[in-house]
Amino acid sequence: MTEATAVALARDETVDTTTIVRQIAHELRQPLSTIESIAYYLDLILPRHEPRARAQLQRLQKLVEQSNWIVTNAVHFAQASPAVPQLLDLGELIPTAAAECPPGAEIEIDREERMPLVRLDPGQAVHLFRNLLVFFRHISGGEQRVVLSARREAGEVVVRLSSKAKGYSNDAVALLFEPFTPGMPAGSGLSLASVRRIIDAHHGWVEVDADPEAGVAIILRIPS
Repeated sequence: MTEATAVALARDETVDTTTIVRQIAHELRQPLSTIESIAYYLDLILPRHEPRARAQLQRLQKLVEQSNWIVTNAVHFAQASPAVPQLLDLGELIPTAAAECPPGAEIEIDREERMPLVRLDPGQAVHLFRNLLVFFRHISGGEQRVVLSARREAGEVVVRLSSKAKGYSNDAVALLFEPFTPGMPAGSGLSLASVRRIIDAHHGWVEVDADPEAGVAIILRIPS
């Protein structure tokens, strides 16, 4: 090995994981965007009376959506984009996150009190609540309502999402916040793990309150 090659290899070893994740995400998003555009074009020109072709197209669109979700979760888990917190209105933030979710569980916002402002990075906040809503949709099969409430308490905002989905213990739900824990749908290996990373980046924490008979609640404590 020449001296020049040895120096180049040593320099490469200093590249950190965050930089690698950011670069891989950038490289993957371009072809995914192209595939998405092709799928959109095919949707326009494919005859409606070709069910088999239509089924394959829908499968392609779903795979692209899932792949984009995996890439985004990886970026948030690696904290490849540092948090830039701003004051956000939860009453506007939740519907925005819900609009990015697949159809599923109904969301009920407890409006007995005015929704407090939360200090979160806007992009990370949408991703955080989207992943939580998708999680509740998964555990309830889309049949149970998700109730969201928020209150200001001792210098922090406490956000609580809950569902009457049964069969889950505290330990079972807490385990899903670890990367690549079995039991979640394909592509969800970093879903709740990225939620925890986002909350950590904002110096908050996540709590789980689950009972197999009563249902599941996830509580976010976010410094205000």
